[in-house]
Amino acid sequence: MNQQLDNFATAIKLHQEFYGLFDENSQEWVIVDATNNNDGDALPLWSTKELASVQLTGEWKGFVLQAISIEDWLEFWMDDLQDSAIVIGINWGINDNLSEVSLTDFTNIVMQAEDIG
Repeated sequence: MNQQLDNFATAIKLHQEFYGLFDENSQEWVIVDATNNNDGDALPLWSTKELASVQLTGEWKGFVLQAISIEDWLEFWMDDLQDSAIVIGINWGINDNLSEVSLTDFTNIVMQAEDIG
């Protein structure tokens, strides 16, 4: 696992949640073109509220931060996205990062970070 993924995993293990950007008017999450797949989409997610809040500028200025708990990801999101070709953008925009991982790899990271106790 690269440093970006290690940092993401460490942060979500500590807080048991991560963040996406949500449009309250359309009730839609930010979905963008994937950088590594010309035909695919990416769901950018951030490991902390602070990292996500930095992205609320420009075209994403009207969006709000929305926490996604590890429990909700594993119970709802994983199944809802399973049949899509979406990838997950990890802490996009931080140090010009545009890292993407597959839904399966991301879910494995989330599962390892889950606090079962």
